[in-house]
Amino acid sequence: QARLSDEKLHEEQRTRESDSGLNKLLMSKLGVTSMQKGTQAPVEHENPVDNNMLENVDASYPTISDEDIKQVLNKYTVAYEQGDILELSNLFGLDNPENGEQLVAQLKANFESIFANSEKRTVSFSGVTWRAQDNKAVVNSDYSANIELRDSKGKQFVTANAKVKMELLNDQIQITRFELLDRNVNVITPEIKLAAVSKTEKPESPTEAELQDVITRFINAYENGDIDSLKSLFSSKAKTNDQNELKGIEKDYKALFASTNDRQMFIQGMQWSHDKNYAKGSGDLEAIVLSETGDSVYTMKGKIQIVAQKIDDKVLITHLYHIERTR
Repeated sequence: QARLSDEKLHEEQRTRESDSGLNKLLMSKLGVTSMQKGTQAPVEHENPVDNNMLENVDASYPTISDEDIKQVLNKYTVAYEQGDILELSNLFGLDNPENGEQLVAQLKANFESIFANSEKRTVSFSGVTWRAQDNKAVVNSDYSANIELRDSKGKQFVTANAKVKMELLNDQIQITRFELLDRNVNVITPEIKLAAVSKTEKPESPTEAELQDVITRFINAYENGDIDSLKSLFSSKAKTNDQNELKGIEKDYKALFASTNDRQMFIQGMQWSHDKNYAKGSGDLEAIVLSETGDSVYTMKGKIQIVAQKIDDKVLITHLYHIERTR
């Protein structure tokens, strides 16, 4: 029989528990405070993930254990921080050959872009919960990543809820789905040195902090497909490459959000000049989008130019141009 005997299962469980490479180091690294030992019965947790991903399990395989889950997350962490695209790719497998290849290709493209544009990276999983049954497991956790960009272009801080599906495929535990939900990206650009301003003089141009807030909110609204938040960042007469007012800009972004399933944006190295009540800045832009059907990936790189102005005590975008872009 393909199912292991109870005796062999107990022996493998004891072997896993004695493995000095896992235990305290992994518990600390992954932020796991309480992990339950899994057997062949489903493991229930305080905040269990949905059961839809665990349908049609194959009872001929042994249960994925908590040690298996910790080991896969640890391998992901090490490969991500070292920028090892080969090791990271080896962690992913296909649960559905029809569309799985496209999803894996999208993930690989995302990782390659992050590694190419960053000098250092750290990533952590915390508050890990999971539900395991036979040869499948669904993991839920808080996800955070700190990215130090190359050429002193700043830093990015990413927080999200990670949902990870793992399966036993060809005698290896592999990730067959990896989703970052409710992702929030905070971008910090290098400090901008401004001319000294008298304490009695009220500056009219947007401040560095106000400009950074606008960029961060723009990225978040774009990646989350939040058209209302995005609209609130533009003036009524805002201009882009293709539009001359807010209604047209809203139309363009609505069409983009409706036709794409996932979006990522990187705006780096913004350099600002100030004059009266506005600031004009330019920097590097990279956008990656996955089509709604998941069968195509679009990547755009180039330069972005933004003019922000104080209008009724609010800092709003009046001009946004892609001054250089490559696919």
